[in-house]
Amino acid sequence: MEIKVERETFLKGLSRVLGVVERKSTMPILSNTLLAVTGTDVTMTGTDLDVGTVTSYPAEGAKAGRVAVDARKLHDIVKEITEPKIQLKRLDNNWLEVSAGKARFKITGLSPDEFPNLPDVASAKYAAIPAKVLAEMLDKTAFSVSTDETRYNMSGVFIERAEDGKKPMLRMVSTDTHRLSKIEKTLDKAPEMQGGVILPRKGVAEIRKLCDEVGDGNVELGFAAGNAVARSGKTVVVMRLVEGQFPPYASVIPKGSTGVLGVDRLRLAACLRRISVLSSERIKGVKLEMSKGSLVISASNPEFGEAREELEVDSALQMEIGFNAKYLLDALAVMTEDVVELTLTDDSSPGVLRGKGNSDYLYVIMPMRI
Repeated sequence: MEIKVERETFLKGLSRVLGVVERKSTMPILSNTLLAVTGTDVTMTGTDLDVGTVTSYPAEGAKAGRVAVDARKLHDIVKEITEPKIQLKRLDNNWLEVSAGKARFKITGLSPDEFPNLPDVASAKYAAIPAKVLAEMLDKTAFSVSTDETRYNMSGVFIERAEDGKKPMLRMVSTDTHRLSKIEKTLDKAPEMQGGVILPRKGVAEIRKLCDEVGDGNVELGFAAGNAVARSGKTVVVMRLVEGQFPPYASVIPKGSTGVLGVDRLRLAACLRRISVLSSERIKGVKLEMSKGSLVISASNPEFGEAREELEVDSALQMEIGFNAKYLLDALAVMTEDVVELTLTDDSSPGVLRGKGNSDYLYVIMPMRI
């Protein structure tokens, strides 16, 4: 194997692979990237057995061959090289020589035959989804995925197909039991799947990166034999779906309400950041006191003191309720509407946050005692 490749191009591919390779593993091969040269392309593959990515870029003077080398070491070397092009050559005993200008590096490698194969997804049926739409859906759900390892069925984003009149709809939901995010978009075509499936957190992050690379184009999404596939151009992301039954999320979303509070999104977020400085470090609790046209947000901490600020709002609600300020700020950060609406029932029932005029997305947040 011997090739010459643009440094920036090669570094871009290595950066993508680093998103999935294992830093520490009982299987050393999982810390490696598989470099394969065929024709005039160099292909980089990385996997942790649950999520894998393959990406290809053009190369010069390609001499076919394969080698598996430490992905992070190779990335760090290429990152520090200043020459516009680098040369890669496989040596005896699966070593890889990297040269650029007068610099030479030799990296120990492993046999490419040890590298695990990615799942067979040849039977997947794909639907092209605008990358910006898919990115928005992931942004508005990924942050509320559970990080509790014991709640395996909540450790990813639930995705299902629905119908909106004559057009298909794609719905995504995530929850960690303290909050729930749900977004749905009507599409020209939605991928086929058996019921709903759960995309793993790490896989969601890789699809999101792919959306950024695609920009105004489309990402093809498909499912096959317990796996999900996202692809665009010469980049493919494959992931094993999370096993288990996602919680019945519809029962968590309040059906009725006492009233709605409308408030400027940026002003509310700024106020919450200020007030939460003096809230509890662990739970970030703040109190919301509502009266006609007014919202008072306050926090109290015996160790540091108290904070209080009043905002003008569009509401006739008369209520006091406590929330985790961080959970509110997480949702406000992914919304884009100028005004948000908080729908409430009572001080012990979940609140529902929406962007005014946007029926695609809602965020359910559980109250807390302050």
